[in-house]
Amino acid sequence: MNRAWALPAILLILIPGTVAHGQDAPAVPPTSGTLSVSFFLPGGGGGGIGVWRQMGKRFSLGLEMEGAYNKQKRKVFNQAVSVEGEGRTRSILVGPSVKRYWDPTARVAPFLYLHTGFGFSEVDTKATGDAGESSQGGHAFFTRIRPGIGADWFPLSGVSIGGYVGFEYGYDFQKSDSPEATAKTWTTNIDTLTSGLRLNLYF
Repeated sequence: MNRAWALPAILLILIPGTVAHGQDAPAVPPTSGTLSVSFFLPGGGGGGIGVWRQMGKRFSLGLEMEGAYNKQKRKVFNQAVSVEGEGRTRSILVGPSVKRYWDPTARVAPFLYLHTGFGFSEVDTKATGDAGESSQGGHAFFTRIRPGIGADWFPLSGVSIGGYVGFEYGYDFQKSDSPEATAKTWTTNIDTLTSGLRLNLYF
């Protein structure tokens, strides 16, 4: 299943059953002042963690951090050329988030979500072939704004599973360096986003 449709499909399966059996559930989300830790897999890969504090009945404020590390190897061999290369990418994104719950008494609690993050990424590549060895590196500073809609499901006391779907606005400043030249670019983009499932633990 395409990741973009996985979360809505799961929520559609879970919500009707849990609402029907959750009439006697305790008030959700937790009371004001409750702390929680969330673990999640961002839609773009990698992993993340967040620390949240419940502010009143409907609002929850958090600080989230996500990171990713990718390593790739590539080999090209034919009669004309022989090249072997390796590339690595590292990135981190940190920023505040807010949830605004629609119904603070439901076992399945829908919410509005907003995250603003600031990040840094680094890329380096190295290639070895018939023409010798070459290398290229670069880094980027970027910001992300993510408005969305989602839900938290509370199957047990002190535990919830949730996620959200929405949009992502990004602004990037990138600088790449090679023996031949240095390039600087500024880019903006808007795309759809799905968070992946999140596990939330309350204290």
